[in-house]
Amino acid sequence: MPPTLIAATADNGKRGYIYRSDLEGPAEPAASPEEAARRTRDLLDDKGQLIVPVYAADGKTRIGTFLAGWAESAQKGD
Repeated sequence: MPPTLIAATADNGKRGYIYRSDLEGPAEPAASPEEAARRTRDLLDDKGQLIVPVYAADGKTRIGTFLAGWAESAQKGD
């Protein structure tokens, strides 16, 4: 089955596509709670946002970044 692309707007305003697998993470479950925590840390920036590359229609040319997740102020309850 080919990878699924989802339309998205990058943080630079360019419109493109993200891979569903980049948004959802690895298909296989983590072997331990520690591995799950490491995977999560590796995917998130310092504000707790998931950083996902945005590609042109060819699915190869990177044109920007999509940030998914809670904004820092929402995490603090502001």
